[in-house]
Formats: sequence, structure tokens, C-alpha cells
Amino acid sequence: MQSASCLYVSNHISYLDIPVIGSVLKASFVAKEEVRNWPVFGFLSTLQQTAFIKRNRSAASEGTSELNNFLKDGKNLILFPEGTTSNGTEVLPFKSSFFQVATTGNVQHVQPFTVKINQVNGIEPVIQSDYDIYAWHGDMDLAPHLWKFAKSKGAVIDLVFHDSLTLSANSDRKTLCNHSYEKVKSPY
Repeated sequence: MQSASCLYVSNHISYLDIPVIGSVLKASFVAKEEVRNWPVFGFLSTLQQTAFIKRNRSAASEGTSELNNFLKDGKNLILFPEGTTSNGTEVLPFKSSFFQVATTGNVQHVQPFTVKINQVNGIEPVIQSDYDIYAWHGDMDLAPHLWKFAKSKGAVIDLVFHDSLTLSANSDRKTLCNHSYEKVKSPY
């Protein structure tokens, strides 16, 4: 019998989070369907076995079914329940709908963790422009941001893993969402 999978949940600061997290966790990312068609990143996401889902309300059950297929295959998933990226100074509210897969799939644990910018260009970030060397948010254009990061001295990113949440027959998505959110935002 296939062992239960783990659903990793985290805040999301930048497209740069993907290689950072991917270097530590053996899991498939969950991404919006549009990422599949992005130049370079779409190709790399496909190679990494990303689960692409449509995020509109009408496709929610289809997305849950797709994610359940990954879980049935014994894969762990990495989910960014903010649904977007933040500016690196806060954790945005989590969307509870993203946690439905935990209550309907082959998930035994939800593992919250926090992505936090520790240093950029060798110093602790103080003002938003410091954070923006790594953080990609709002209406920032991808190419200029990537170029700015490439010209920098880089960033030190902390991944802070919190106590995992064990699912039971009574687990519901809103409770899982709220508990995960509280843990992920705690280092901020």
C-alpha cells in the first residue's frame, strides 16, 4: 500500500523561491496553469513535474482531482496558499480553498514552513528596495527583476520549518488553513 503524502505549505516571495525550496525538498510544486506557457520557467516547471491547475472557481474540483492524482502516485506537493507573491516583509492571508486537497487526498501531514529573506547583497534588508532585489511582487516585470538580481551579490534565504499538522477524520480545510497561516507568519 502506498504511504500517505505530505502537503508542504509556505508563503511565496519570488519565482526565486522555487530553486531555493527545490534544493531542499523532494516534492512537486503546485502552480497556476499559465506558468506552463511562460518562456524558460514553463519548461523548467514541466521538467520538475509541477502540478498545473486552473485557479478559477469553476475549475476547483478539476484542480483538486489533478492534485489527488499526484498524491495517489505518492508524490509530496508544495503549495503557496497566498495565491500570489508578497513583498518579503509580510505573509499575505492564505486561501482556504487550496487546502481542500489535504482533506480529500492521500495526505497524512501538512507541513508549514516560512520563506524569509535573511540577507540581500550581504546585508540584512531594511527598506523595501532592499527586499525587492529578491522579492518579485505586484506589477514588477520579470526580465528587469531577473537582471537586477543577477547583478546583485545574491540573497540568503531562510526556510523555517514548523511543527507539522497531522490530519484526522475531522480535519477541515479552514482549520488547516488557519493553523498553517499562523505558523508561517510567526517569524515575521
